[in-house]
Amino acid sequence: MTDPICTTRFRFWLWLIALIGVIVPRRLRSDWRQEWEAELRHREELLAEWDKLDWRNKLDLMRRSLGAFRDALLLQPRRLEDEMFQDLRYGVRMLLRQRTFTLAAIMALALGIGANTAVFSVVNAVLLRPLPYHDADELVMVWGNFLKLGMERIGAKAAEYDDYRKQNEVFAETAAFNNASFNFTESGHDPERIAGARITASLFPMLGAGQFFTADQEQPGRDQVAVISYSLWQRRFGGDPNLVGKTITLDGQNRVVAGVLPVGFQFPHRSFSAIGPFAQPADVFVPMTFTPQQITERAGRYENQVLARLKSGVSLDQARGQMTALAGRFEKEYRGYRGPNGEDGGWRITVEPLQQIVVGNSRQVLLALLAIVGLVLLISCANVANLLLARAVVRQKEIAVRLALGASRLRIIRQLLTESLLLAVLGGGLGLLLARWGVAVLVKLNPDSLPRVNEISIDGRVLAFTFAATLLTGLLFGLLPALQATRPDLPRTLKDTSASLMGGRRFQLRQILVVAEIALTMVVLVSAGLVINSFVRLLRVNPGLNANQVLTAEISLPAIRYAESAQVAAFYDQLLGEVAALPGVQSVGASSIVPLSGVAIDDPFSIEGRPLDMTRMTVAGHQSISPDFFRALSINLMMGRNFNAEDAAQAPAVAIINETMARTYWPAQKGIAQSPIGQRIKLGAPRAPGNWAAVIGVVRDIPHRGLDSQPKPDWYLPESQSPSRTMTLFVRTNIDPLSLTAAIRQQVRVIDPAQPLSKVGTMNEVVASSVAPRRFSMLLLAVFAAAALLLAATGVYGVMAYAVSQRTREVGIRMALGAQRLDVLRLILRDGLMLIAAGLAVGLLAAWAAMRLLKSQLYEVSATDPLTFTIVALLLTLVALLACYFPARKATKVDPMAALRCE
Repeated sequence: MTDPICTTRFRFWLWLIALIGVIVPRRLRSDWRQEWEAELRHREELLAEWDKLDWRNKLDLMRRSLGAFRDALLLQPRRLEDEMFQDLRYGVRMLLRQRTFTLAAIMALALGIGANTAVFSVVNAVLLRPLPYHDADELVMVWGNFLKLGMERIGAKAAEYDDYRKQNEVFAETAAFNNASFNFTESGHDPERIAGARITASLFPMLGAGQFFTADQEQPGRDQVAVISYSLWQRRFGGDPNLVGKTITLDGQNRVVAGVLPVGFQFPHRSFSAIGPFAQPADVFVPMTFTPQQITERAGRYENQVLARLKSGVSLDQARGQMTALAGRFEKEYRGYRGPNGEDGGWRITVEPLQQIVVGNSRQVLLALLAIVGLVLLISCANVANLLLARAVVRQKEIAVRLALGASRLRIIRQLLTESLLLAVLGGGLGLLLARWGVAVLVKLNPDSLPRVNEISIDGRVLAFTFAATLLTGLLFGLLPALQATRPDLPRTLKDTSASLMGGRRFQLRQILVVAEIALTMVVLVSAGLVINSFVRLLRVNPGLNANQVLTAEISLPAIRYAESAQVAAFYDQLLGEVAALPGVQSVGASSIVPLSGVAIDDPFSIEGRPLDMTRMTVAGHQSISPDFFRALSINLMMGRNFNAEDAAQAPAVAIINETMARTYWPAQKGIAQSPIGQRIKLGAPRAPGNWAAVIGVVRDIPHRGLDSQPKPDWYLPESQSPSRTMTLFVRTNIDPLSLTAAIRQQVRVIDPAQPLSKVGTMNEVVASSVAPRRFSMLLLAVFAAAALLLAATGVYGVMAYAVSQRTREVGIRMALGAQRLDVLRLILRDGLMLIAAGLAVGLLAAWAAMRLLKSQLYEVSATDPLTFTIVALLLTLVALLACYFPARKATKVDPMAALRCE
């Protein structure tokens, strides 16, 4: 009777030997020495006599078998490596043998991968890369909000910042800052206006830039220090290593240089929408000072921006909850936040991540662009897959012979995927070169409206994205053709090649890919069409002014030299008079706000005779202007009169309002229009300091907040009665506006040699800047749409050319039987039209569903605009029909006798 234990051992050794045989294929055993075969036979004989062996022979057999198993494991990677290099060499030879196919595939892939890499590099810099500060994910901005007044992201008064700093339980650190600019004067050099900021001493340590200021320097009289940026240090001081401790003059005030910031450090970011436009990063930082009266009397403006760092373990939601409770307590303690009857005035405190503030509205735009460019990559994959399917037809007999000779299907699939990955790698490499060029173009296309432009680069994350996209692309377009190519009808293929080539399953797959290409292209084209339509409508918007032949230039007077309002008014009155007398000047005006710049100072105001309700307070934008401001920009006065020289500082206060403000606060009643002329308004509450201003005129609306913004209530005050130290000149000329720059700068020097002229440009440049974000999106989508259209046309052409080549005999027979060329042309085009119609049907449905995600990027255009959909469908149909026409035209030139003889 057989011992069960011996039987189990016998089965174990059989399994072990069988496993070794799997790991080491028979075709490789012939390369080994004959001792291996002899040893294997010997072990098999010993295993058969297992029960008769003594323990020494059994141990020896186990040792030899385990050694063979180890050798087999060591040989397996070498076998795979040898096969891999064999596949690579064979793939390279095949690609070089068909250079036209290889070049077409590489170009299609380079286009898709390069576009995706370029857009992802922007997404990476703007959305994914952390801000260049210490533990930037913990940094948040703290805003006040009058929600019931529609006023969001309000800065903090000095007292409120002190409250945030002392009474919170969720912030580890707090700091305050506000934008500023300084007149930098240096002996022997022209004065220069430098962007800067006033900051608390805690800001730089919080950001990880070092300690430059102390808390004592936040007191008035002890703040005569400054920190400069690395770029200013290099540009104006030549990198002087002994600059720290020396004195520089800012706004006529001497300040000691306390330090130079590290290279690359930038703050504030110019994209802080609530802080105002910042054409360049800050170059000078000075301490922010608070007086005891500002803290105790809660006086001053909401001008300080508050930055905080969350405590370890505190979430954003916890911080928001704690600050909401703090806002409720503030409303109870300070009556200014409540209505006349004690009702909730809607004051809230919100907390937002700093990264979210910096990114702003660009997140939606960039994610939409990334999705669109991803569709372009899918179209590229479908195109290359079509090329591979066509190439598989040519290689069908080769594959059939290899299968017939014993090659496994998996082995051939691996070979074909190796060729696909080679194409993807070559396309990815070329795409990376295109992306480097594309990134430079993207930065030039959008220099101002995109945040963190200077940080856009191709870094390790972008390279990893490109590598992953390349591999995924190679598998995506290579797997399906490989699976199809390795399922031939062996008997038919080996017996009659032409019969196999006529197989319909592969051609149907190519047709499906073409339908998918057309559908995806439809989505891309509709996206581009809607954005282009929006941009065209935006350009047709009447801004309410004439921007042609207008020079703009900013002047900012320092408070130390121009402490009195009369001094400010006198400076601008003299300057405007001197500039108006220059040759070529037709009119000159000035304003504290540049129209279409995206900036507006919205504040509550009171109307005389109407009760004040803090929960429904009237709000409007306001600015100071010179009398000829409307004339310089050709802004029409709709009612009343303009400001004049009689509206001096000692005269009764007057104001001009826009049409929207007139309609909003003096609407028609019972069909009878109300006139705002003679009504009196006042900034702030009725009892607030200041005079009531009588409305003397109504002017046309100007979209101060942007060309695509809806008009809002705005009112204007004469500069003589409400002087502003920072004003922008608007000089209308009958010559080249920029040619007057030197003359105007000279007039400024005559009045005050220490005052620089900054931000010199034209009003047309301001208008162009206001639509720059939409222009950026439109240009990119137009390029992507053109690429998608080209790829789709190539795919349709390839399929139709293949179909014509397969129907050569049919066409020859038809023509031999009397068919006319027009009949053949109609026959081929009908097949192409069916593909186009199927692709359009799928594409229209997909576009209709997807375009709702693009709704926020449109201006006065519906996401399902029928005109845009119709035009895009017609354009795509026309291009696809042209791609079908050339193969069809070739089919009409077939010689019937030659076609029949060929078959």
